[in-house]
Amino acid sequence: MAVAILPALRIGGMQVFRMETSDKTERVGPRIAQVAGGIGLVYAAFTALTALGFWIAGMGRFDAICHALSAVSTGGFSTSDLRLAHWNADVQWVAVAAMLVGGSSLVLWTGAGRAARTSLFKDAQTRWYLMFVGGFSGLLALWQWTVNDMPPAAAVRHAAFSVTSIVSTTGFASTDWSAWGGFAHVVFFILLFIGGCTGSAAGGIKILRWDLLFALASAHIGRLLYPHGVYVIRYNNDMVAPAILDSVLGFVVLYFLTFAVFSVTLTVVGVDFVTALSGSAAALANAGPGIGDVIGPMGSYRPLPDAAKWILALEMMIGRLELFIVAVLFSRSYWRE
Repeated sequence: MAVAILPALRIGGMQVFRMETSDKTERVGPRIAQVAGGIGLVYAAFTALTALGFWIAGMGRFDAICHALSAVSTGGFSTSDLRLAHWNADVQWVAVAAMLVGGSSLVLWTGAGRAARTSLFKDAQTRWYLMFVGGFSGLLALWQWTVNDMPPAAAVRHAAFSVTSIVSTTGFASTDWSAWGGFAHVVFFILLFIGGCTGSAAGGIKILRWDLLFALASAHIGRLLYPHGVYVIRYNNDMVAPAILDSVLGFVVLYFLTFAVFSVTLTVVGVDFVTALSGSAAALANAGPGIGDVIGPMGSYRPLPDAAKWILALEMMIGRLELFIVAVLFSRSYWRE
């Protein structure tokens, strides 16, 4: 969409595509049709495999198709009010795999089939993505096992499912993790700001930007210790241009500013503190559930005031778009020209 439509608005579509992917993932093909076709085929193939997996695991055909469409797209809609808690553990593990794929870079999946099978896992962003999900899943599984006395197998399954659901911004739920205690609430609130990989169906800040931010912070600390040292920030062994770092910093500042403004706005219309903070973070990341009894994993946005729903609807649209594009569209100089 960025490559094909945005040039008609005189906003460089390929520049937007490169900003989203930081131009570091393998190019699918030289033409727009090849790019769209490659990603479309990968997307359709994973959706079909997920539907088959759900059906084999025990879902009906209709439910399997609906949840496959919802999992790979990281949309999070379910045909049951109990979400994925309505089905067995096998179905939930299939959902974990589908959400992981939906939050990964679909561009890299197209390259993996043409080049080496291991090229996907040589990508630094993919490694960070899997480490984030695995690390927080293990942490919460240990918490559930040792503190809340959940059986080990169930603790691992629910922790992996919940963390993958939030990081990939899918929003599925296999259990009510709002009852896990304050530690889990803080962890899930932090995960709302992580997001999936660039070039994925996920929302949020994205793993690549966090990777570059950590590298930039490390370089800054190194300059404090060794002022005459030369520090080069790299991604996949390629030097990252200063313009990309500036873009990442600008995006993160704009992201948290948007989150803060909408959080304050929600409190003005009568939403409580926890719901306002987590609701704003979930809406901006398109993650689905927030923290607390109202909009938690087994809750609903229905009890919120109508004004809050309008505010969150606007924030969800802004979060689903590239924030820089929204800023450009509200720029006076753009319309003046």
